Amino acid sequence: MTPYSVLIVGMGKRGMHHGTAFNANPRFRVAGICDIDAKRVDDAAAKLGGPQKSTDAAALAKAIKPDVFCFCTMPHLRTPFIKAAIDGGAKLVAFEKPVALTSAELLAIRDLLKQAGVKAVVSHQHR
Repeated sequence: MTPYSVLIVGMGKRGMHHGTAFNANPRFRVAGICDIDAKRVDDAAAKLGGPQKSTDAAALAKAIKPDVFCFCTMPHLRTPFIKAAIDGGAKLVAFEKPVALTSAELLAIRDLLKQAGVKAVVSHQHR
């Protein structure tokens, strides 16, 4: 079985947790990583097996066309990254809570995903 390709956006602590978990599962392959901090991307790439890297998530998504688009960023960036995932051809979008900052944004995100036929999963880690 061909592993699912994954693009991870936001290579802070949580992004690295996701990257490490994806790499530990043979059903997934981290194909690309992105962060606005180029040094953070370089450091993460060395730990995650040398995936493609960028500081532009939308461009990287279009270039690698990941099966899974995972992002671990600030909540106000949900909608733009979901649009980037859809435009890049992702079949699944994985992101951190909260789902949205307002109910209107939540409904807009739901509609974007539904129209594109893309599934979503939201991480709720335990403390």
